[in-house]
Amino acid sequence: MNTEKLIIPGCIIFIIFIIGFCILGVAGMDSNYKDQQDLALQGCLDQAEVDYWNYMEINGTKKENGNIWALNSFWEVADERKQNTINNCFKQFK
Repeated sequence: MNTEKLIIPGCIIFIIFIIGFCILGVAGMDSNYKDQQDLALQGCLDQAEVDYWNYMEINGTKKENGNIWALNSFWEVADERKQNTINNCFKQFK
């Protein structure tokens, strides 16, 4: 029996299998990477919101009903800081 004729088709099938596996693996990695980036972006945006309210609690006065009272200048600074953080989140994770 001539084994050379069996080895070559077997090698070709193996190579095709490896190429297909690599293509599927890369596509799966891209999807996984995108999912991780989306989660990181959401975490960053959530932190921007937390930082906003922490800043206002430090620089304002919390009333009995839970509302925060502060001068407009503090709200403006908090808004600007939050927007800068949001912009940085999108630069970093998108």
